[in-house]
Amino acid sequence: MITNYQPVLRPMLRSAGKVVVICHHSPDGDALAAVLAFSNSLRLVRWEVRAVSPSPVPQSYRFLPGWESIAVYRQDGPGQAIDPDAREALLGADMIVCLDCSDLDRLGPLYAENTEKFAATPIINIDHHISNSYYGGLDLVDPSAASVCEYLTLLMEREDLPITLEIASVLLVGVVADTQGFRTGATTAATLKVAASLMERGASLSRASESLFNTRSAPALRLWGRVLSRAHVDGRLVWAGIDREMLDESGATMEDADSLVDFIAGVPGTSVAFLFSEEDGKIRVSMRTSQELNAAEMAGVFGGGGHPRAAGCTLDGPMAEVEERLLEEARRRLNVLAAQREGQQEIDA
Repeated sequence: MITNYQPVLRPMLRSAGKVVVICHHSPDGDALAAVLAFSNSLRLVRWEVRAVSPSPVPQSYRFLPGWESIAVYRQDGPGQAIDPDAREALLGADMIVCLDCSDLDRLGPLYAENTEKFAATPIINIDHHISNSYYGGLDLVDPSAASVCEYLTLLMEREDLPITLEIASVLLVGVVADTQGFRTGATTAATLKVAASLMERGASLSRASESLFNTRSAPALRLWGRVLSRAHVDGRLVWAGIDREMLDESGATMEDADSLVDFIAGVPGTSVAFLFSEEDGKIRVSMRTSQELNAAEMAGVFGGGGHPRAAGCTLDGPMAEVEERLLEEARRRLNVLAAQREGQQEIDA
């Protein structure tokens, strides 16, 4: 606990009668856990809170207690209607809390179709992405945190917001999910201390890890087999693609590809991994990089963002064309780094 900490969340929230807590489109485990934990904690101190996601809760995260309480603005797929309860919650809010969302555009249609509401309503922006655009009336952003749940745990402790056993368990899921079981480069001693504090409150690390990493559906296995059989390795690059035919043949969804890019990134001798996937007429790109290459900067060239080692972007165009653009950029950056190393070696000699 930090001494002499001056609360900032409670005073701002105190002015709100109705609060809506939201996360980014296509939410991952960290985002969903943060939304559930924060909204549940606020309810315990008698705020009127609704949790809203721009898109459905993936099947793989429906073990989270209370996931059904998250209102879904719009189901995935063309022509899907807006959920009137979710829209009513947004439009009736006196305060909007955005969690794990680096930019308002990452809210997808939730923001695009309600820009006037966002412009007229105070926003609290709680995030850990280095690419955050600081769009809130109150911006609480800590890029040193490995997950938004890590940072949120500290904020809730400092603001004296309740963390029950259930809330601690959910927060620990978020920390474990975004660090891939404490294996990412963003994991620090502070991350482990936060995890330990949640375990001291009763949260089970083994249960969180089992739920996140040891559960795979049969369609997921078939999809992974198809994708991995067509993966490419070229020098320090490794990449794979998922098209609609693969999904149809395996009976899988894009949810089943979760963590696939992390798997292919494990090929020895490679520094950059890409997973390209067709979604709603666009190509979504997930990337992982080694310590020497900044994934967030590379994704930023194509309008995306993320973390130094893990980032993503979405582009228009055929998959082959998008692949070539990203691979070319990665090769260019690797060549620059190689030239810099050679130059430094000449100086040292």
